[in-house]
Amino acid sequence: MSKLKQLAFAVAALALTGTANAAFYTLGPVGVSGSAPLEVALPDGDPFFDSFSFSLLSGSSVQFGLTSFFWGASAADLPGFSFSLTGGSGAGTYLPNVVLADDLVSVGQVLSGLQAGQTYTLTISGTESADLGQSYSLQAAALAVPEPAGLGLLLGGLGLMALARRRYLGK
Repeated sequence: MSKLKQLAFAVAALALTGTANAAFYTLGPVGVSGSAPLEVALPDGDPFFDSFSFSLLSGSSVQFGLTSFFWGASAADLPGFSFSLTGGSGAGTYLPNVVLADDLVSVGQVLSGLQAGQTYTLTISGTESADLGQSYSLQAAALAVPEPAGLGLLLGGLGLMALARRRYLGK
């Protein structure tokens, strides 16, 4: 989707949800240790549209997790969630993974192909919040990238094990 279409979609969604249901938050730099959980208030039964600004300290992937209480009777009562990323590589709209466990709903998404140091904006929207709690908790963490030296050690160790096995079977 072109950037112009994404901008038009965001403006239209903002107009439909009303400015009272839209909020902007700054997460700041996100590292492997993760960000502190951020409590975000939900409107009473209305659609929601929240944006979060962040940058990666390292790596090229970040995992977002959203958790809220769920008061619906079944999974059919879950609202539709959407994650939309703008700001460079990896931009796009994602349908996150949704897990329902008893009275909690967890929504998660891994965003890949990002660049460390670049600023991104993640927009989380939901079709309605009537069956959700009064707020949701959002947490972000950069995914650790294996170091090249660690991969070299792993491959070297596997090679030595293969050589030892070959010598053992040769006796």
